[in-house]
Formats: sequence, C-alpha cells, structure tokens
Amino acid sequence: MPLGSKTEEGLKHLFMANSEDHLLLLFSSEAYEAVGKTNQAKELKEKAFVELGHAKGILEKIVQYNGIDYVMKWYEELKSSEVPKEEPKRFMHYATLYMMANLLAERKKDSEAIYRAEASRYYELSRKAFQDLLDSGFPPE
Repeated sequence: MPLGSKTEEGLKHLFMANSEDHLLLLFSSEAYEAVGKTNQAKELKEKAFVELGHAKGILEKIVQYNGIDYVMKWYEELKSSEVPKEEPKRFMHYATLYMMANLLAERKKDSEAIYRAEASRYYELSRKAFQDLLDSGFPPE
C-alpha cells in the first residue's frame, strides 16, 4: 500500500534533512580533526553516523511502501532538477543525491558500480558546497 502524499512528502523532507546533517557533521568532524581537536571530532563523527542511520531508515520505509522503482525515479528527478544556486540549499541538494546514490548502490547490485561512482561525485560536490558555506560566513553570527 503506497504512502499518502503528505506522509510521503514528510518522509522525503526528513530524508533530505538527515542526509544534509550527516555530511555537515562528517565534514565538520574532519575540520576539527585537522586542527587537532580530536574529542570534538569524535563526537561529531558519532552524531554523523546517527544521522546516517536515520536517513537509511527513512529511505527503507519509503521503499517498503512505494517500492525501489519509486526511489529510483525520485533520484533521477533530483539529478535532473536545477541545482540551487544559493547555500545551504545547494549543499542539501548534493548531500541528498550522495546519500541516495549510496543507498541505491546497496539495493541495486546490478547497478552498484554506477551508483557508487555517482555517490563519489556527489560527495565531492557536497564537500565543495560545504567549503562554499564556510567561505560565505555560514552560519551567520
């Protein structure tokens, strides 16, 4: 039985937020590690993996009710949509595509190499968008 449209949209937004949070925390952890703040880095990395678990759980719920083809269609729609020019929306866009590609690689073994390559590409685009966020003075004081 497919999810209702409001539930479906809510789950999509949660997935996108968890994807963004995962990479935001992971990249922040790396930044702390680079300056020798290992305790802060470890704490952020642990939080990043909690967000990863949330994102996976949400996507699995969508797959359970709407099927993997639905998720693949959503992924293709996101890939073909216009990339937001402003931050932090651009970061969220790339983080979502990164997470979706990784999770699709786990589910679609026949296309795993393709999805892994796409995930790698979106990871790097996310990293650049994260740096752009920092360079823009985000978060505002």
